[in-house]
Amino acid sequence: MRWLLTAVTVVLIVSACGDDSDTASSATTGTPSPSGVLTTSPSPTTIPTAAPQPIPGAIELTRGPDAPFPDDMAFIIDTGCWGCDAGSQSLVRVYRDASGVIRSETILDPTDFDAISPTSGPLINGFAIARDASMMAVSLCIEGTCGPGGIIEWEADSLATVMLSTDGGITWEEIGRGGPALQVIGLVAGGGVLTVNYLERLGGIEFRILPGNELIEPPAGASNQPYAHPSTLDGQIFWRTKDGEGVLYSDGSVLVSADDEFRPLGTGIGELTPGAGRLLIDGLPSGSSSQAYALAAYDVSDRIAARQQIYTSPGYARPGWWSPGDGQA
Repeated sequence: MRWLLTAVTVVLIVSACGDDSDTASSATTGTPSPSGVLTTSPSPTTIPTAAPQPIPGAIELTRGPDAPFPDDMAFIIDTGCWGCDAGSQSLVRVYRDASGVIRSETILDPTDFDAISPTSGPLINGFAIARDASMMAVSLCIEGTCGPGGIIEWEADSLATVMLSTDGGITWEEIGRGGPALQVIGLVAGGGVLTVNYLERLGGIEFRILPGNELIEPPAGASNQPYAHPSTLDGQIFWRTKDGEGVLYSDGSVLVSADDEFRPLGTGIGELTPGAGRLLIDGLPSGSSSQAYALAAYDVSDRIAARQQIYTSPGYARPGWWSPGDGQA
């Protein structure tokens, strides 16, 4: 993974005007009145602003000491230029083998599928992976530019294919292709793959499930804005609200909504304790806060979410995989 570091030099230029004498001049400025008496201009008024305040009871995320690589876990990493909107270059599995050696192996390289691309090499433009990696889906742009517009350009004749693996990335099977701007965004119950495509630049958004090409209608109140895609967790689809102030179940009922401390984004939803109804949702602090981003932990019972804790961070944070035993990332 490559990191791009840009150094910015700020030069402060101070200019002074006056005569060539060595005597200091007065800083008072003004305009002559009709009588020839100098009147001073009023000093600008400074309006005080409230200093950002931390959210009461919130825990600031900080980096702890390095931890040993776990024996019973594998990381699936998408390689590429993070933060430069260049997309993923490959999927790599990193794990510790039985002898204690940390190994890395590529499980998907788009160049392996050059034969299915009519014009140029395939590019990864979306993927979704089950927690145990028993199911992985990847969309590959095989013709044109498969973006929705804006950051990544939209092309009416772009074409993408969706590849599926059910054996941990050993083999891949094509389950569908289409466009324009077709992209994998999640996994749903029954082994389906949730996709989005844009029929026009930054618009005409459709959600479908492959295989089968089943059209999915968002619930009432769900966002239809570009890039405001739903999230999936354990086969369920969660939708962002139109006003960006909450997250909905697929039937339109509310999972979580904003209050005076936390605004859920719903771009990332993870489980603190798998199977126990404890969710972690990304968002923003409400109002004035000393931190830019936040995560909130919820206990969910009978589809009702009760917030237990807010975590804040100066940098963007999304839920990842969490240890089911001790709640640590």
